[in-house]
Parts: sequence; C-alpha cells; structure tokens
Amino acid sequence: MDMRISVGNRFSAISFSQFQTLVADFKELTENSFGAPCSLQISAMSQTKITTTHWPDEHVISHMNEVNESATFFKTDDLLLVTPDIFDTAAYLDVVLRPAEWGTTPDFAFASAEFKGNYPRRATFYIQPGDVSRFRSLKEKHHSMVFGDGYDSHCDIG
Repeated sequence: MDMRISVGNRFSAISFSQFQTLVADFKELTENSFGAPCSLQISAMSQTKITTTHWPDEHVISHMNEVNESATFFKTDDLLLVTPDIFDTAAYLDVVLRPAEWGTTPDFAFASAEFKGNYPRRATFYIQPGDVSRFRSLKEKHHSMVFGDGYDSHCDIG
C-alpha cells in the first residue's frame, strides 16, 4: 500500500529549519518502514517540477525530463549541504529516498517529498509501501502543523 500525506503551516511558508527537520524525520520514518537504510537525493529547482499523472508518449516524457533537469541548479545526497541560501533561492525542492541496497526491500520501495512550489506553506510526502501508523511519529513531533492527505482537494491549507 502507498501513503501520501501533507504537513503544513497555517499562515507562513515552510521555513529552512522546518525543511531540515521534516526531511530528517521523513528519512528516519522511511528507513523504519522499509527496514533498511536509504539513500537521499535532494534537488533544488528554479521552477516548479513538471509532472503528469498519466503515461504520455516518450517525446513528452523526454521533454519533461529536459525541462526539469535544466531547472535544477543544485543536487546533493547530503541534507547538511542544503544551505539557507539554496533553500531561499529554490522555487521547488524535490527529495527522493530509495533503499541503499536493493534486494533487502520490495523492488518498488520508494519515497519522496516536495517543498515550496505552488504550495509554499505545505510539504507533501509519499511512500510506497507505506503504513499510516508510521506517520504517527511525524504527527507527534510536529503537532503544531496541519496534516492532510496530500491532495489539493482534501487539504485544509493552500
């Protein structure tokens, strides 16, 4: 089963310190869920990432990848290398977690988080396979933030 949740502030954009803490907590949650260490890839982009919910032809996918790659101005596998300046400059931050060693987890194990973009007050997290009970620790640590299901139509913050 997969899980998508959103975490956000009611009035202000996600701060740099919230970004750092949420990514570190999500990495720990993902590793606990997968039962294995995970690699981390953070990309800072100058514009919101282009995505689609359907499977377009190869030409469209290639174009989307090119646009996203050209908008990426910083990549790292170390959260500590993302500086406040990089965070402030980014219009969108993409975080991808995968098992560090394949074969110890399901082949489809994957997690991601997105920050800023069209909804700067909200971070959206996705994990497969996922278990809603795993997100309770995130909710307990960040009890002052608003939690939703990660979809625009069901989220009480913009």
